[in-house]
Amino acid sequence: MIHSNRDIDVQKSSEGSSGWSFSRTAGSTEGASDFLSRCDDAGKNFFTRLFESQKAASTYTKITWQHESGFSLQFYFNRIGFAPLVWGFPAKNRDGKSIRQRLDFPFDFSLRAGVSEAFINEFGASLSSVAPFSGGGKRPSIPISALGSDESARIIETIFSFAAKASKK
Repeated sequence: MIHSNRDIDVQKSSEGSSGWSFSRTAGSTEGASDFLSRCDDAGKNFFTRLFESQKAASTYTKITWQHESGFSLQFYFNRIGFAPLVWGFPAKNRDGKSIRQRLDFPFDFSLRAGVSEAFINEFGASLSSVAPFSGGGKRPSIPISALGSDESARIIETIFSFAAKASKK
């Protein structure tokens, strides 16, 4: 039986005196490498910085892989646990076909997970003050190609400042 706790699995073992063994979850490094291999240069730069920022914030964020062609960045909320707030997509899907390299903000999924509308509105307003959204209100997005270096840094800073704020709610 495997119980997942962020990126460490606790597995019941039939061997050994204690009956338990611990191992790192497979996929986080492989997921990032696969994802980055499907990005253009701008995407590699942006998403590498995002992944590095996530590692520094791993006590209150996590990334899950194998979502369509991308990843889901989830924020931790004390009262509801992890909820999806950011999806990332590379320049090519797993079949090698070009797609729009972007960040999506799945606010419809966030609401269903129990995130307050006030938090989502504040997060969305902060992001859109840095770079304009495209797409609809339930799932707006920001194309990576539209971001300059300063905007990229500010988007990443905004994402993780709100992740820290979420962990206190």
